[in-house]
Amino acid sequence: MIHIPRKVIRKNKIMWFAIDNDFIIFKNHDNKYGVIKYDENYFWNVKYTLIIKPIFDYLKCLSLDTQIVFIARNETNFYGVIDSKNKVILQFDYSSIMGNNKSRKLLLTKGKFEQFAFDLTTSKLEQLSFDLIEPNNLFGGSRTVKSDRLKTIKQIEEVESDPLESDFLEHVYLKSDLGKYKGKWGIVDASFNLIIPNNYDYIDFFENSTLFKVAMGDCRFDNSGEYFVVQNFKWGVIDANNKIILPIEFDWVEEIDKKIFLVSNGCELFFNDDFQVNEWQVKGGKWGVYNEDGVCLIPIEFDRNKLNYREVINSHKTISKIWS
Repeated sequence: MIHIPRKVIRKNKIMWFAIDNDFIIFKNHDNKYGVIKYDENYFWNVKYTLIIKPIFDYLKCLSLDTQIVFIARNETNFYGVIDSKNKVILQFDYSSIMGNNKSRKLLLTKGKFEQFAFDLTTSKLEQLSFDLIEPNNLFGGSRTVKSDRLKTIKQIEEVESDPLESDFLEHVYLKSDLGKYKGKWGIVDASFNLIIPNNYDYIDFFENSTLFKVAMGDCRFDNSGEYFVVQNFKWGVIDANNKIILPIEFDWVEEIDKKIFLVSNGCELFFNDDFQVNEWQVKGGKWGVYNEDGVCLIPIEFDRNKLNYREVINSHKTISKIWS
C-alpha cells in the first residue's frame, strides 16, 4: 500500500487520489485532476514526480500492455488523450472517449452521432460508418454483459417524447437505449469489425455470448396508466453468424439457461420502476420453451406460473408437465 507523504499532499493540494499502476491520479482543492508518478528503488526510497499538472476536469488511466495513456477532459468539456510524458496524442475534440484494452483502440464520439476509432499502436484515426455505438447491456438496463462486443445503430433517430410525459422521460427515455433511439441495430467486436449487420430494429445480448436477441417492428411505448408498455415489436434469436435460431415472431423471448429460452405470445412487456430500477417485466400471455437449436420443448400453451421449465433445464428433454 502506498503512503503519500504529507509534504507531497500539501505541495499539490491533494484532497483525493487513486492509485493506478505506478501513477497517482489526484484531485486538488480546485477540483482539478493531475498525475504524480512514483518510483521506488531497492532501498524503499520513493520519488514522487508531477508529470501532469492539475488542469483537467477528468482523468482516467488506461493501461494497454506496456503503454500507459490518460483520457482527459479539459475545461471546454472536450476529451483528448495524453501519454505518461504529458504529450498530447489525440487532440481535445471529442464529446466522449471509451477505451478498450483488448483491441488497443479507442472509441471516440464527436458531436452527437459521429463515431471514430483511434488505434493507439499506429495512431491511425478513422471515421466509423455507424451513427452510434452503445455499451453492451441487457435490454438497455443496468446489468452489463462481460463481452467485447458492442451494439451499433445506423439511420438513428431519437425517440420523440412529449415534454409532459415526465414519467416516460424519467423511467424509459433516460434509462433505456430501446426507449431513446430508433434505427437499425447490429453488433461489432472490440476492434469495431462488423459481426451482425444493421438489419434489426433492436438487438440485445444474452448471457450466452454466441446468441443475440433481436426485434422487428415500429416500436412504441403506450402509457397504460400504470406502466409504459412496448407495442408493435416481435422478438426472436439469432447466432453470431446472423442465422435465425428462433423466428422473429414472438411477443417476448427470455433466456432461462444458456441453451434454453422461454417464449411468449399475448404478453405485455413494460418498465416497472416499483420492481427494480432499470428492469423490464412481462405479464400475461401464454408461454412455452425452445432450445438453442430452435426445437420446441414445450408448446406455447401455458400460463407462466404453471410452466415447469426448470425441469426442462435439468433434463433438456421435451416435457409437457405442469404444476398441479
